[in-house]
Amino acid sequence: MSHSKPPLLFAVSIVMLTLFSFFSTPTHAQGTPTFSVDYQGPIIGTPDGFGVGLITEGDLLAVSVPAPAPNPPLLGPVPPPGLLVSGTLGGPGVFPGGYGLVPSFAGPLEIDAFSFGKDFGDKIHFSVDEFAAGVFGIAPDVASEAAAAEASADVFMYLGMPIPTPIGPAIGNSALIDGNGLVPSGAPGLGFLEPNIPTPGITPDPGDNLDALDIDTMLADIPGPFYFSLDSGFPDPLEAGFPAPNSGTAVANGFSGSDVLVSGVGAGPALAIPAAALGLDFAGFDTDDIDALSFDDADLSGTLTPGDTLLFSVRRGSAVIGAPDSMFGIPIEEGDILTVPTLPGAVPAVFIAAEVLGLFTARAGAPIGDDLDAIDLSFVGMADLIITKSVAASTVPGTPVLYSMVATNAGPSALPAVHVTDIFHADLSGCSWSCSGSVGGTCSASGLGDISEFVGLPVGASVTFVASCEVSPSSVGTLSNTATIATPPMIFDPIPGNNSATTVTTLTPVVDLVISNTDGQTTSIPPTTYSYSIVVTNTGPSDVIGASVTDSFPAEVTNINWTCIGSSGGICGSASGTGDIMETVDVPVAGSVTFTATVDTNASAGAVVVNTATVTAAVGYIDSDLSNNSVSDTTTFIVDPDIIFENDFE
Repeated sequence: MSHSKPPLLFAVSIVMLTLFSFFSTPTHAQGTPTFSVDYQGPIIGTPDGFGVGLITEGDLLAVSVPAPAPNPPLLGPVPPPGLLVSGTLGGPGVFPGGYGLVPSFAGPLEIDAFSFGKDFGDKIHFSVDEFAAGVFGIAPDVASEAAAAEASADVFMYLGMPIPTPIGPAIGNSALIDGNGLVPSGAPGLGFLEPNIPTPGITPDPGDNLDALDIDTMLADIPGPFYFSLDSGFPDPLEAGFPAPNSGTAVANGFSGSDVLVSGVGAGPALAIPAAALGLDFAGFDTDDIDALSFDDADLSGTLTPGDTLLFSVRRGSAVIGAPDSMFGIPIEEGDILTVPTLPGAVPAVFIAAEVLGLFTARAGAPIGDDLDAIDLSFVGMADLIITKSVAASTVPGTPVLYSMVATNAGPSALPAVHVTDIFHADLSGCSWSCSGSVGGTCSASGLGDISEFVGLPVGASVTFVASCEVSPSSVGTLSNTATIATPPMIFDPIPGNNSATTVTTLTPVVDLVISNTDGQTTSIPPTTYSYSIVVTNTGPSDVIGASVTDSFPAEVTNINWTCIGSSGGICGSASGTGDIMETVDVPVAGSVTFTATVDTNASAGAVVVNTATVTAAVGYIDSDLSNNSVSDTTTFIVDPDIIFENDFE
């Protein structure tokens, strides 16, 4: 070992430091991710998002929007990552100068893992390669993303505590950052290309593989110091048929793939922690490969000393895989999070077993173990964001509906800007809303249209939106409406299922159908031809579809022919017909339909002819006034006065 502290005591100090961080540190300055990409990714050689150069596998990258700095992940589609620091000395970047790597014999200058030496906190984040399958838990996780071939560019968060954990039931993981910010995960993304279908022996890969990660980079971290490892040269068992499946960048630069190096912008790499201090390369130089690295250089010494925390993993194909670890005595896997040996000259200790992370292992009988590709230990805000929504069980189309939405932060982290949305149904119009905060919650006081607002939610605070919208008179069935509260980037919500709320209100249409019926006369002389005008109107508030109009004409009239015309949206079932009227009509609010029936009669003198027309709302509609749904027209037939006069004259 290269330091004086007894290894067992050092391993214990790692545990104690981690526990102290978990229980005692209330806050941490929130940074944003920086990362690198595997040399087989299709994004290699393409222009970066900052417009400063072409992306390589040795570059330190960041989300490129909105400015040339470490930026939070974005919802997709996300532009290509931006180049912060080049891997080559003097190379392009927002921070020009590079950190001085020499390309390998195969061409790439691949960085395999990195850390700014400030990795401490309460959560472990990690990535996997394209061959990982994951143990199914609660989506989105490694398993669900791997099923869509989109796990290799994502960042996952271990759901347990960062304490030594041997083989046991899976505590599991949750997708925190997505590669491209699109479905299936839908989490904010980094700008990578997905999916990445496993393709042994083919380069470039169809998608990108996140290869190194620092989850909470601050702008001041970028110049360095910067701890990292380089890619080994031994074959990957899953890509053994491909020439130089690992890039060999480490050997090309004079190091082993299991050495931890240090550099800064404008400086070349130097050895910080040799492989032997980590229990690696006992089978020979460059026979192990550090594939993920998390380092807290507590005393800023630039090397491993008492009080530091160092976690790492080894790449598939490393010679140490299968050797019993020095803490639990279990065979080391490529998915394990490892730490320094507990005994001098021993192999690494398993810190958290891969099974507990929710990964497949050969120990558990899987034909291929999942490879841990990057790890980072940091503080991540945690907040149980909750939204509830309420509405009346029944609503009348053509009248206002009132929604109430309450967004709450149950903590434990305060959140200054949380996005609340409610896109109202197309059948709703004229929406207006008000908002009020409670226990420190803040929001805009009022607005019009859809709700899309950023609200402030300290721990225990809430904001209440009350929205009023006019329901279209023509709406039928039910009306569904969903409100959502979005988890901000880099914040973990332990219960994502309560981030949306949907209400359903049953639409109960209420109409007032009115029918009139007249032939324009009270008396008539037979024989004659005359017309009935039958008009159906609807005073609402809801439109009606399929109302029934009937008129069984009296026996005294014959040769019945009728027509129907709609007005102001009214629709007749038929434009014309003969005989009795038995029709269905659609009548919107303020609309009408008019039947004109022409009839003949040869009623005898003194006959009284009564014609009754009726309108009935369809099933499911409530007619608020049934007294005006039926109307009769009465006509008395009299003897022609001219005939009476002639008879009297004679």
